[in-house]
Amino acid sequence: IKNIRLSCFLREDTEKNIIKVSLRSIGKFSCDRFAAEFFNGGGHLNAAGGEFLGTMDEAISLFEKALEKYEPLLKPKA
Repeated sequence: IKNIRLSCFLREDTEKNIIKVSLRSIGKFSCDRFAAEFFNGGGHLNAAGGEFLGTMDEAISLFEKALEKYEPLLKPKA
């Protein structure tokens, strides 16, 4: 999809009572840093994952707040 730099997939793990987080990016956006800072995770530059202890709504809210911080890095270059 044109101008998309980051995607996130959130999945409830009802057995472990956590939210699993999967991140993918293109270019130089650091998924591993994003995952480590907000979702107790890590991985690679363009693919990372993590976990969130809380509800799906709380995980979505945290992701939205994280996007605000990283917004300058996610905007397409003019």
